[in-house]
Amino acid sequence: MADLYQAVTTNVIAIFLIAISAVIAVWTGYFARFLHSKPSLSHDKRIYFPYIIYTSFISLWILSNAYFQSSLLIERSDIVAVNIALAANIFSGLAFIFAYLFSCRITSKKDNFSLTFTQKFLLYTSIIITLVTNIIPRINITSIDIKAIGVFYINFGELSFIFFGMLIIILLSTIINLLILHKNNTCINRVKAKYMITGIIAFISSTFLIHFIAAVIFHDFTAAWLPPALSVIEVFLIGYALFNSRFYSLKYITFITSSTFINIIFYTVPVILLELYHIKETPFFLVLWTLITGFFWHRTLRLVRIFANKIIYHKKGNPVENITKIISEFKISTDLGISKLNTVIHSNNGLIVQVSNKNQLLRDYFKTGRNILLKQDLDALLNDNALADNHLHLVSEQLHKIGVTLVVPILDESKKITHFYIASKEMSNVLFSCEEIMGLQRLFARANRFINTEEKVRKSQVLAGSIAHEIRNPLSKIKYHFEKIDSDFLSAHKESINSLATLEIEKIHQELSEGKKALQLGTKFIDVILDELRGSSISTSFFQHYSAVSLTSQALNDFSLYSEEHKKRIHLETTNNFYFYGSDTLFSFVLFNLLKNAAYYFDTFPESHISIQFEKGLKHNKIHVRDTGPGITEEQLENLFDEFYSLGKVSGNGLGLAYCKKVMESFSGSISCHSILGEFTEFTLTFPASNIQSNGELTNPRIKQHLSGQSCLILSASSLSKKLTESFNGLNMDIECSNDPYLSFTRLKDRPFNFIVIDHRLYITHYDQISMLREGKYGYLAQITPIFIFNSTSINLNNDRISVPKYTQGYIDTLNGALAFECSLEVIINDAKFAPLGSLNDKTVLVVDDMHANRLLVKAYLSKEGINVIQAASGYEAIEQVKKNNIDLIFMDIHMPGMNGIETAKQLKELDSTKPIIAVSGEYGEKTVSKIHEIMDDYIVKPIEKSTLVSLTSKWLIINKVTN
Repeated sequence: MADLYQAVTTNVIAIFLIAISAVIAVWTGYFARFLHSKPSLSHDKRIYFPYIIYTSFISLWILSNAYFQSSLLIERSDIVAVNIALAANIFSGLAFIFAYLFSCRITSKKDNFSLTFTQKFLLYTSIIITLVTNIIPRINITSIDIKAIGVFYINFGELSFIFFGMLIIILLSTIINLLILHKNNTCINRVKAKYMITGIIAFISSTFLIHFIAAVIFHDFTAAWLPPALSVIEVFLIGYALFNSRFYSLKYITFITSSTFINIIFYTVPVILLELYHIKETPFFLVLWTLITGFFWHRTLRLVRIFANKIIYHKKGNPVENITKIISEFKISTDLGISKLNTVIHSNNGLIVQVSNKNQLLRDYFKTGRNILLKQDLDALLNDNALADNHLHLVSEQLHKIGVTLVVPILDESKKITHFYIASKEMSNVLFSCEEIMGLQRLFARANRFINTEEKVRKSQVLAGSIAHEIRNPLSKIKYHFEKIDSDFLSAHKESINSLATLEIEKIHQELSEGKKALQLGTKFIDVILDELRGSSISTSFFQHYSAVSLTSQALNDFSLYSEEHKKRIHLETTNNFYFYGSDTLFSFVLFNLLKNAAYYFDTFPESHISIQFEKGLKHNKIHVRDTGPGITEEQLENLFDEFYSLGKVSGNGLGLAYCKKVMESFSGSISCHSILGEFTEFTLTFPASNIQSNGELTNPRIKQHLSGQSCLILSASSLSKKLTESFNGLNMDIECSNDPYLSFTRLKDRPFNFIVIDHRLYITHYDQISMLREGKYGYLAQITPIFIFNSTSINLNNDRISVPKYTQGYIDTLNGALAFECSLEVIINDAKFAPLGSLNDKTVLVVDDMHANRLLVKAYLSKEGINVIQAASGYEAIEQVKKNNIDLIFMDIHMPGMNGIETAKQLKELDSTKPIIAVSGEYGEKTVSKIHEIMDDYIVKPIEKSTLVSLTSKWLIINKVTN
């Protein structure tokens, strides 16, 4: 046993070289068998024969070098050593010559890969030189001086330079051929050439340093075994390039091999040290160390790779880790994950596509068990296989057509392909590396559940959105019938409702009004649902300035409680009113959620009540909604605004307060909660204070544009008239003030005004004169003059619904600062209330919608304004109506069978580009709105509300004409 151990340790380099020689021999046999098992290769197999011969001679060369590192060197005579050295020269020379022949064949452009005259001359000359210089005695090597195993000196003959010079020429010619291959127009050939060149240069450099510099110049042959040992790198790099059409980058190969080698050294050094110092406990230690190595190998390798990663890749990190880390982005959103992935792998068009009939070819390709598709792989297969399936050619053509070079299948839990990730490199001459492919496969093996789950959620959202959208049509029909009942049977739009005066009719009218409000509220919340289902941030395009007190009062009137007793337990303080910039619908949603949460405990806490207060500040304005219910614990307060967090209410889903927070943030504000368990819960809505000039000069250019040059009659006490006149400062208006409505009205025949502004108190005291004015007693011009009311005291007009709305067209806020004043004027302008009464009479509007109920509802609303309404059930019919009639305005449904609204509008604009077209759609997402704005002038959302419809009609038939 000791002799065997000594023999092994003495001949360790020889055994190492024999092992390398055997590995290369096995590789050569495997490669030859591979060629024999591929009868369908389109290439002439002769192209690969030189490589097989080359690797065979390399194996023999390494084996012959093993002789000089074994005990045979000192046991046999010097003549045997010389003959072995000459044989080694022949093996190495022929190996290099056949490597050159292989490089010539793979770069040959001739039929049957034939060589040029120069190549043949160099090839045959090199063979002759190799054989002659090493067969004829004393030409190349004269003798060898042997001192010990692996320690020797070779004495070269006078003509040895011919042999070594020939080798240098052959090696340089081989590199030139590979550089030519590198310039080939295909990416794969360039990469293949890069690997081959790397292998050859590694071999040449080691041979030059050790066999020429060290051996010839410094007469040191102790390291002569290294070049043969390192030749295995060249053999395998060339073989790797030949066998594959996808490759690991040299940097990644360096990263893996260096980190693994360092880890091996870490565990082998202690064993070597034990042997060097002859420690007696070696067997016990080896067993223990083997167990330690098995347990800690992966842990230390992970640490080594962290440091190797930083050294080789610096801050960038290796591609496999960088790609697999993107799983965190996929947990948030597929789009975010794909965007990050495209950046990491330098793809310019990577995206996820769902499996469908359009990509049936790809789906069939992966049915055979393939786990990835690379165009370069496929092209290489088709190039080497003349009998390839026609399906593969079709797949290659499809990839070329759509400009894709990589396809990764994405599977669901049942291993069924649901999606594809398709991509291509930003630079067309760059291939996907094996480490990138490995990272992609690892990534999508984990990300597939997030992608498929998001797809299911998206489908559910589409379905829910479709249902919510379709609900609008029956709601429109209900609204139409409500309007029909109100108009034809109750005559609620006329003054005769008071004369009917029966309790039954009043009760019916009240119930009908409540039904209308419920419908209006329902449609608003459908809009909120659709916005949330789209998953986009809340759009601010619909935001306006609103009075906090007015919107809160309106929300309380619209909020449905179980009983009147419950409604009495809600207290609203209307002082400290302020204006905020936001959405009335979204604000109502927030307030409804707070009221609903508080009123939930009304029955279980009979003494509880809700108070709503307003707070006005320099930087922030606030609404406090406090209830004296059960209160909330501190632990619950921490998660109160998280999605899907509920306090245990049976019907709660935890989405309400989370969405309230989202709404308040869209208002540039916030929502917070303070509570004491068993005492109260108070929600605070915080809004930014609007900064507006308070010097009496209006800042809104639209108001200036609209009111400039207008004449106005102000009816109020002189002090109030002066204040109101100052508010209109800078508008270039003709203003006349009076405190006697009767006298002013009698003069209207001779001195008409564009509009009248009257103090609320004067309106009440002179109600009869105003009634006579509207009946035409003061002339036609006075009868159609708009009247606006303003407050001189803190009377809440929202609660005085009997007389204020009767003969006036709007309210001007003069009590709550400059912003409130401007906002009230802006509302009047938006609703076209500054226009003379009856301005819409005799206008003709075309309503285009495939739903009969929708057309009837629009007609019912507009007909009450004196508008002539023409209907069309399709785009084709709309075009005919425009050709036959003088149309002033068109309301166009977007989704119609046959010709849709967008296409119809395009053709109508070609007939008359000045005719305004307003889109009517149940959707108002960014894409839809963008398409509408490209061709149409405005849009309105279904189901239509009368105030919005009339306001929009007035805008395009009155306001725009006035502005122009």
